[in-house]
Amino acid sequence: DGDIADIRQSLRDIVNRIDLLVATNQVRDDAVENRFQSIESQLNGIHTWLRAMVIGFLSVGATVMIAVLQIR
Repeated sequence: DGDIADIRQSLRDIVNRIDLLVATNQVRDDAVENRFQSIESQLNGIHTWLRAMVIGFLSVGATVMIAVLQIR
């Protein structure tokens, strides 16, 4: 009877350990997901900034070209 109690306790320990590993893994997955979302939002911000810079350069370039053509 003592052996059965030991086996049951061992099984309980194993189940608890598995539960702990699953919970730890879930926390890790959530952290990775949050990191990816953070990187994605940073890239979106950089993309928006670059697009604004390109549009700015094009409009400045067009203004300069018009001014040069009018001077000629």
